[in-house]
Amino acid sequence: MRAALIIGLTLCVPAAAGAVRAAEAPSPDAIARTIDQRGPAEAVRTLAARHQWDATLSRIGSGDARWLALAARLRRGSDAGDSEALDGALSEAIARNPAGVLRTFGQGVRAADVCHDRAIEPSGDQVRRFTHDTQAALHRVSDPALAPARDACLAALRAS
Repeated sequence: MRAALIIGLTLCVPAAAGAVRAAEAPSPDAIARTIDQRGPAEAVRTLAARHQWDATLSRIGSGDARWLALAARLRRGSDAGDSEALDGALSEAIARNPAGVLRTFGQGVRAADVCHDRAIEPSGDQVRRFTHDTQAALHRVSDPALAPARDACLAALRAS
């Protein structure tokens, strides 16, 4: 009886632990369909309930243009901590795809919220590296249509 109990617990614990583990993000198309059908707030709630929010933020932070376009749409349905997390993902993406991030400005995304190191208690070296990499990426943006957003981001970066 005791052996059966131990074996039963051994089999249940890994399954329960796996249920709490973060899931992969759905495709950008699937998230876009959810936003179109049920709205951005419901899309954010669904991603969080399915433990897919962190994976989605990671994809946004990658700088991929499809994920950045989703960030602006998701931002319209986020609040408090979710908005902060989106800002952090966009901040991380600036060095990888500055033009893509700048295109999200004015869609619920502001330079003041994104264009600074959003790491929690970063070291001085981390802040300097982030600032250097972000400024270098922003200076490579030559599209005249993005110049106002780029300049606002550089100003926010200098002010932080």
